[in-house]
Amino acid sequence: MIVKVAELVGRQLNLAGATFAGKLRGQVVEKIRNSEVLAPLVVFDFDGIESASASFLKALVFGLLPEAEPRTGLAQEAEQPPEAFPVVAGLSPLVREELVDYVELAGTVAVEAIELNGEELLRARLVGHLDDALKSTLCALLRKGASTATELHAEAGIAINITAWNNRLSDLHSRRLARRRRNGKQWVYEPIARELGHG
Repeated sequence: MIVKVAELVGRQLNLAGATFAGKLRGQVVEKIRNSEVLAPLVVFDFDGIESASASFLKALVFGLLPEAEPRTGLAQEAEQPPEAFPVVAGLSPLVREELVDYVELAGTVAVEAIELNGEELLRARLVGHLDDALKSTLCALLRKGASTATELHAEAGIAINITAWNNRLSDLHSRRLARRRRNGKQWVYEPIARELGHG
């Protein structure tokens, strides 16, 4: 799903405010819910936007990520966005600067599209910091392709148990860097893009 931010916001070129972005995110969430695609890639294309504040980016793009500590209760669960994989594209220098500032402050990462084939993400880059354990797990997943924790454990040849591999892969999924599907009792993970670099 490609979301052209310039069309979403009308004629505005400089975007700010979490409240405004939250309303726009609501429109995107509605499109996701009405989509026939489960857990879609959502590419926020900022082409034509001059600037976007960190609070705007946080509410619009990162608002599609699951919360680190899930809230309880039916009302709060209804507020959780549907599963989606947010990606940014078409960043101006000012939008990129705000994105970098936000991910560094939040200690998280964003995925920036470099090459798309329709709505398939072929090449992307990570913006922000990924700790060494997650970075090495992501590299192993990129090398192997679709894999389970058991498969990565068997190939690694290092003293990391299967539970640790499961935890790392689950963390990559919660950061929306890897997709997953059930295969019997195990999750099969695959990277969000065929190539995923850093920088």
